[in-house]
Amino acid sequence: MLEEKLRAYEKKERVPLINPAKYKIDFPFPKEVDCFVLIAVRNEIENAFRNHFKNSEKFKLPKFRKKKDKQSYTIYNVRKLLRVDFERSLLFLPKIEEGVKIELHRRFEGNIKSVTIIRAKDGRYYASILVETQNSRNKVVKPKSKLCWICLGLERFATVTNDFGSYEVERPKYLLKAKERLRRLQRSLSRKQKGSKNSEKARLRLARLATVAKFCLQVYIYSINS
Repeated sequence: MLEEKLRAYEKKERVPLINPAKYKIDFPFPKEVDCFVLIAVRNEIENAFRNHFKNSEKFKLPKFRKKKDKQSYTIYNVRKLLRVDFERSLLFLPKIEEGVKIELHRRFEGNIKSVTIIRAKDGRYYASILVETQNSRNKVVKPKSKLCWICLGLERFATVTNDFGSYEVERPKYLLKAKERLRRLQRSLSRKQKGSKNSEKARLRLARLATVAKFCLQVYIYSINS
């Protein structure tokens, strides 16, 4: 789909709206997934081109992903086939009747609207579930103070001052350690021969540590905001 659109764009022709079902005639693999997966991909490409035409400086032309990058696909729950068995920790997806064993982050209530399956750079899989619920957990709280002053220091990570006083934020030692480990793994990967088994092992170690470091950073930012 992306190739057809880019070809029309380069020829300065009208970029076509493509029906993904037509590829099932020439290629067998689109038949292996749910039809709404192909529709979700089509919608992503359409939005990418629409954003580019509206603001070409901010949104560049969509391009092909690399195989080693993060990969994902989205499934719409149109036919109510997406469900989670909390007791057995199973996620049921279209064309996978036996379900997929998962580690649940937390229970949720509401109707599943869509599920995005993500394959991270470290080879692990994650599922992001979009749920429609009547009783929202996250309530918007208006800030009591609209201004704050942040001073980065040497002994402390930062000192934050607002209308209600000031408090100090300690340095995240685990992030500093992770940063040093990332530097060592990056140096190790650069010394490996590209395409070799050792290079792939080093890349996976680096990707896994980067995933953990990103999670630690999110937890740290959440703790500061709390």
